[in-house]
Amino acid sequence: MSLAVTADEAQLGLKVAFLVLLYLFIWLVVRSATRGLSSGAPQEMGPLNPYERRIVHLAIAEDPAVSSESIGDAFMKTVIISARQ
Repeated sequence: MSLAVTADEAQLGLKVAFLVLLYLFIWLVVRSATRGLSSGAPQEMGPLNPYERRIVHLAIAEDPAVSSESIGDAFMKTVIISARQ
């Protein structure tokens, strides 16, 4: 029995790990949006890089009751999630 891992298996493992982390990140975004709707208080996420901010904005765009905006003037910005008015 060999415990050696092939390059394809290692690459598959990295892809699975990435997808799990992406799923958890989106779950955090949805949880923040839910908190923002229930409490009425805007929720802050960040600082986030441009890729992470894009994921947040795309996830929030799916719900017409919630809005998101990026604030800050640097590479790493904060995203504010709030109930749409």
